[in-house]
Amino acid sequence: MSAWRDRTQTSINDYSKKLWKEWSQQAVKLQTLRVNVENRRKAGDKFYKMDEESIVTIREELSEDFFSLVEAHLGAVQGLVEKLDDD
Repeated sequence: MSAWRDRTQTSINDYSKKLWKEWSQQAVKLQTLRVNVENRRKAGDKFYKMDEESIVTIREELSEDFFSLVEAHLGAVQGLVEKLDDD
């Protein structure tokens, strides 16, 4: 029973990471698309215009940040579930 539980937990963890990684990439694309629309509307000497290269870099960094946040939340939820199992 313990071995089955460990395998199941590992499968759930692996799938969750894969799913949230995909989500974080999609969320970043939507975020940068929205920002890019705003970027095209604004103009001025002190306003920074994003080019395609900087958008790619921003997407990569934001995706990593979003995924790190998700991992922290998943760890907290898993800790709560494990506490329930202990009781």
